[in-house]
Amino acid sequence: MSAPVSARMQRGWSTLAAALRAALTAAGDERTVAEVLGLGGDAFRIVVGRELELGGWHASAWLHELPAMLARLGWSADIVFVGPDDPSLPAARVRARALIDGALARGWPALAYGVHLGEWGLITGRGAGGFTVSGILDGRGGPAVLAEADLGEGEPAVLCVLALRERLAVAPGQAVRSALAAAVRHLRGGTLTDRTHDAGLAAWATLEETLESGRFDPPGLAWTFQQLSEARAAATAWLGSIRGHFGAGAGAALERAERAWGRASEALADAAARLPFPPALSSAGLTTSVVTRLLERVREAALAEVEGVRALEAALAAAREDDLALRVRDLALGDAGALFACVRDLPLGDLGAATEQCRKRAIPDGLRAKVLESAGSVVGHVYSSLLGSARAPLLGPEGVAAERVLVLHCPWVDRRLRGRGLGRRLIEAVIADARAQRLLGIAMIATAEEQFLGDTAMKHLGWVEVDRREDDDARLLWLALTGPTGAQPAPLPRFAAPHTLVTTASPASLPVVTVRHAHHCPLLLASRQHTASAARAAEVSLDEADAPAAGGADGARATVRGHDLPWGWLPAAASTQIIEEARRC
Repeated sequence: MSAPVSARMQRGWSTLAAALRAALTAAGDERTVAEVLGLGGDAFRIVVGRELELGGWHASAWLHELPAMLARLGWSADIVFVGPDDPSLPAARVRARALIDGALARGWPALAYGVHLGEWGLITGRGAGGFTVSGILDGRGGPAVLAEADLGEGEPAVLCVLALRERLAVAPGQAVRSALAAAVRHLRGGTLTDRTHDAGLAAWATLEETLESGRFDPPGLAWTFQQLSEARAAATAWLGSIRGHFGAGAGAALERAERAWGRASEALADAAARLPFPPALSSAGLTTSVVTRLLERVREAALAEVEGVRALEAALAAAREDDLALRVRDLALGDAGALFACVRDLPLGDLGAATEQCRKRAIPDGLRAKVLESAGSVVGHVYSSLLGSARAPLLGPEGVAAERVLVLHCPWVDRRLRGRGLGRRLIEAVIADARAQRLLGIAMIATAEEQFLGDTAMKHLGWVEVDRREDDDARLLWLALTGPTGAQPAPLPRFAAPHTLVTTASPASLPVVTVRHAHHCPLLLASRQHTASAARAAEVSLDEADAPAAGGADGARATVRGHDLPWGWLPAAASTQIIEEARRC
């Protein structure tokens, strides 16, 4: 038997947050409701059951969520959890008793689910009759003692006991960012333990449908709106308190999020005021005008939260950029060693020699390089050349000087950083420079393979397909920047057909291979070199040389008897097979 600890359940509609605040206070950690709900994540939770019953708010994966919630608050914890119909319940009660005794020995209460009703409360001591407890019904007829055998016997039959263990050294900024990520997860669907509830943004539609149908338990309806009102008020206050942890971009996004949740909080506070708990109205007493007002407020809150979650996502993206200290810059001749960082993302083992050749030749050949750097390391790049020095198998728009057309070679972002808009940032920097130079447009040879020069991403950025090669399905994309005045359509670039080498040195039955090299991409250079090596090994006629600066029909490419080989990775074995098949034809 142990003396009770001096802790009482604090007031709050979120009983988990209320019990947690009381336990933290007993451990010397004073936290506001906004901090507990904000860092914990419950400020952004919405869980709606199809019948709006009491306790639906707790339909979540506690064993997964509770440790993360405590960690963001700067604490580790020990947890015993057993779900309904679990045959290990007796053994779990033994572990729970040991956990409770350990917390009480430190002078701290333990948290337990199901102390009063289906809600969280505190275990504050131990006596002959069981555990002394504090819960939401303190002073209102709630029991002061919980028998040990009743742990996990509530409705639903879940045993969950939690005890604080020790403080953690967690940087406040890291905790805040983790909490924002948890908020987005909650809003994008959360982690539910059954299929009878909806969570996140989708739950607003369920709440609206439930109100319209009248399928709700009046206490559950009132409890849900009180929970939502408290949570969104806490979200608004917490978002307003954390902007100091971020830079200007993320701070501006958080300000938008705060305004959005402010609108949601205002709407839900009005709804909660019409639904006091315990409920004064039966379902029959909810008049049409009251339900109509509730529906209006639900729709207002739902629209605000859609805007709010987008703002949170923007804040997190901006914060990640700040963490990476990203910057875009142009590479000069002395930076050639930083070129072609993309090869580290390619699962190919024989690009080393081609990469070094490209690094020596690319910038002297007229390559323009914009790179995205993080802490001095290249994490993205996009290369380009004016058409007159691009060595590309292209013909410029008719009547347009080659100096007015840019050719894009190799957009790339480190695979670990994709999905953050960094590729768009690089491309926009190239477009801005091209507009400043009054170039006519930007061409790019693309493929249907998204892993290598994929056309889909570029089309999303404004490029259009203007030509396609039959042999290898390469696509010529074009982004027009300026055009001639008048009613005439703007001229377009196009692929140049290859020259077919005719030689009397080899029998007519043998294929003729032509290879023209450029040094703007190690993968393409290595592929063309494989073709040349395969031709020499097969002892067929080979015409190999660097492509002329202006490109055109003799632009960078590899052909067999005038037909282009694939614009992309071509291993040596594939080149050999193609040449052998051509020999047999």
